[in-house]
Amino acid sequence: MQAPGYDCDVSIWVVREPRRVISLRTRLIGFGGLDTEVWLQNVSSRGLSGVSAQPLMIGSTILVDLGSIGGVAVRVRWALGTRFGASFERAFVLSPAQLDQITQLAPA
Repeated sequence: MQAPGYDCDVSIWVVREPRRVISLRTRLIGFGGLDTEVWLQNVSSRGLSGVSAQPLMIGSTILVDLGSIGGVAVRVRWALGTRFGASFERAFVLSPAQLDQITQLAPA
């Protein structure tokens, strides 16, 4: 769909991976002494989003505790107040089994 008078190249659209809805309270650690609670709301094999106890800076790299998977480095891609979305660093992509583990961490 395109607005009248605007040209849009649909070949550049990005298809998002499916997200798993979760509700997981955990911790994140960042440079400069940041150590705060975070509520993760969804996760995919390439990233996650949630709400932090304090605002995060876009572009910053933080470490998120994912239980038995351990601390995972993510880069903040967007932030709006305390809501944020982050992508896993290139060397880390969650497998389907790891996604299942994270989903099981969240209380029902």
